[in-house]
Amino acid sequence: MLLRRYGGLALGALVLIGFWALSLISYLLFHTTVEITSMVVSFCIFTLAWNQRRTMDNGYLLFVGLASIFIGIVDLLHAMTYKGMGVFPSFGADPPTQLWIAGRIVQTLTFLAAPFFLNRKVRTLPVMATYTVLTALLCWSVFAGVFPACYIDGVGLTPFKKVTEYVVSLLLAVGLYLFRRRKEVFDPLIFRLMTWTIALTIVGELAFTLYSGVTDQFNLLGHLIRLVSYCLLYLATVQTGLTKPFSMLFRNLKQSEEALQKERNFVSGVLDSAGALMTVADANGLIIRFNRACEELSGYKQADVVGRRLVDFLTPPEDRAEIRRAMIQLQQGRSPAAFEGRWILANGSSRWISWTISLIHGEDGKVQYVVGSGLDITERRQAEAELKEREERLRMMVDSVQTGMLLVDKETHAIVSANPAAAALIGLPPEAIVSRSCSVFIKCAGPDGACPLATTGQAPLDAVLKTFDGRDLPIHRTAVAVTTDGRQHLMESFVDMSAQKLMEEELRSLSMIDELTGLYNRRGFLTLAPKEMAAADRVGGSVALLMVDISGLKEINDAHGHAEGDRVLIAMAHILREAFSESKLIARFGSDEFAVLAPQFVGARPSMLVDRLERLLEDYNTTNSRDYEIRVNTGVARTQPQKPSSVHDLMNQADNALYVEKRRRVMAR
Repeated sequence: MLLRRYGGLALGALVLIGFWALSLISYLLFHTTVEITSMVVSFCIFTLAWNQRRTMDNGYLLFVGLASIFIGIVDLLHAMTYKGMGVFPSFGADPPTQLWIAGRIVQTLTFLAAPFFLNRKVRTLPVMATYTVLTALLCWSVFAGVFPACYIDGVGLTPFKKVTEYVVSLLLAVGLYLFRRRKEVFDPLIFRLMTWTIALTIVGELAFTLYSGVTDQFNLLGHLIRLVSYCLLYLATVQTGLTKPFSMLFRNLKQSEEALQKERNFVSGVLDSAGALMTVADANGLIIRFNRACEELSGYKQADVVGRRLVDFLTPPEDRAEIRRAMIQLQQGRSPAAFEGRWILANGSSRWISWTISLIHGEDGKVQYVVGSGLDITERRQAEAELKEREERLRMMVDSVQTGMLLVDKETHAIVSANPAAAALIGLPPEAIVSRSCSVFIKCAGPDGACPLATTGQAPLDAVLKTFDGRDLPIHRTAVAVTTDGRQHLMESFVDMSAQKLMEEELRSLSMIDELTGLYNRRGFLTLAPKEMAAADRVGGSVALLMVDISGLKEINDAHGHAEGDRVLIAMAHILREAFSESKLIARFGSDEFAVLAPQFVGARPSMLVDRLERLLEDYNTTNSRDYEIRVNTGVARTQPQKPSSVHDLMNQADNALYVEKRRRVMAR
């Protein structure tokens, strides 16, 4: 490899020395040979680009290749008009210099415009027509004497020629910058060779601004640099195009395939990382994608299900007919957007899945893919069934309650009659109830002492029934105006709501308890904490709020599984109950957060709460041999009797203290 690399450099150096020696013998022969070499390279590049114009997907190289023939034509005219060639004997040194500038204009515009065709289709005929017109105009202007003078015998280069060379160099530098911004489009070897080609062309142009005679050393240096740049251009296009055609012609195709593969990997990663169940099937229902969530829930691997229909092994037999009908609808373009169904898992158990279906259509409008997004709703359905059962039980209890009825005089509110159910609820015989005011037994008077049901059309309301034995029974009361014996009465009916109230309290309690730890949940805490704080305020006491955050619970879940994480939460709940047995309000506030409200907290140091908790934690970690320890961050806030505060104020103070504690521990590591 080293011999090949340095051998090539040595050969190139010998060639340059040979050309330099040739210039000493005959500068005209040297100049003609350099120009012929550049013309041959230009024609070869054009030939390659023209014959591969339908398959070459690199617009930059194709554009440069098509323009090369015109650069070569101008360079050919430059060589033929050179002093001493004898083709145009009447020409002096200015016309070949003018043609040189014309060629550089065409070349510069080519390298400047080529980067803009990297992502555009090169339209061959418009490009060829444009360059034909441009080249013809430039050559005509030279031969017609319109082109500005570039060289004056006895004087040297004109300011126009020098300025043009500087502008050409600047524009070539811009073209080089635009080219290098799209490095990823090119084969690395082609990119390096083209970079050196443009860079050396710029250096050569600058050298051509310094000569005073057409055969002096700067003119010689410029032509030698030009020779090297064209050799590199030959290596970048002609030789590479013949020896590595696929690297040159299909570079974009390879990059597109790589980008497509990256996109596929990205989509696969998204599907596998999604928490939802994701399946992709073709129009016939054959599975082609089965994400990780599906694998974990079903117990089947993707390799086991690809090419099969889920209905054949995951759907219960009694549900398969309905699923097959849905698949027929999908094939006909009619999609059941959402439905619920069961999966029979690999271990034989079943789960309820809620599916949302999306269809992907092909260009012909037919269904090509069926994408299913599912959620495991087994627990939700179980909760719904339990709730339905409780509701049914509550309905039966309500239906079994007897309705009490009292006929009350609308003016005097005296009870005229009472039915047995009302008497049973009150605890007195009907005759002992009659003639008494209804307010003796039913407590529902408004703020002004008036009965809210004294006027017909009032909505039903809840009230309290005062029994003979001193109990207060919650009741639901309605009243209907009736006329008996010519007098206005109210038929008041009421039902004992005791059982229903108990049931409502039970449901309310269930909604306030954390199922895993048995502690209050966030709702329960926020419901009861204001009452505890108000009770402390009435006796002039204070309360302290301790916020506890388990450190590293996620790492325990990741290392040992969520079951172990649940055991940590349960253990933490036991430790908190033991540490704060005098507290009535201990809650699991979040996934790994707990809150303790200690009423009537007395003591100079709120940190006593933290000390008590940390001692019990240390005892637990010592007696339980596990490869991890339960560690917590804490924050304490305390109310001031002389400065009332809300639950949320206290929580914000405790959260701030917790944040400071976390930050302190992180800084201490």
